[in-house]
Amino acid sequence: MVASRPGEPKVSKRTVMIVEVAGKSQESLQRFFIDRGYRALITQDPERALMRFKTWPRPDLLLVSAQIMQEPALKLFNSFSKDRYLARVPVLMIGSRKRKQWFIDGAQTDDLRKVLLMPFKADTLISLVDALIDHSTSLDDS
Repeated sequence: MVASRPGEPKVSKRTVMIVEVAGKSQESLQRFFIDRGYRALITQDPERALMRFKTWPRPDLLLVSAQIMQEPALKLFNSFSKDRYLARVPVLMIGSRKRKQWFIDGAQTDDLRKVLLMPFKADTLISLVDALIDHSTSLDDS
């Protein structure tokens, strides 16, 4: 919870950890989420992202871009399903529609791990991010 000033109501900000290697894409994604009221953390290093989710408080969702970093992105994405501690962390991987079969063959999707192929509308991205976080939160509450 983040309070902007004493006496004002507390505002809950969702935190998205973004793994992206391209500088301009990093900036665009970070700005996109910040403009919509999220906290946005950025890294280029999949291992660093993985370690960040093993600390507390951990981000609410991991967004992995597989545009440039393909195999490391896929390995990171799939590692969340295999780790008991990370199994309830929602992960969204974005990538090119041209590589659709690569995602079908390699990405281990489930209720908390989804792949979104580009191009997509901004509303679609935000809706999916919120749905994944909401689903993860509902699992924590049960």
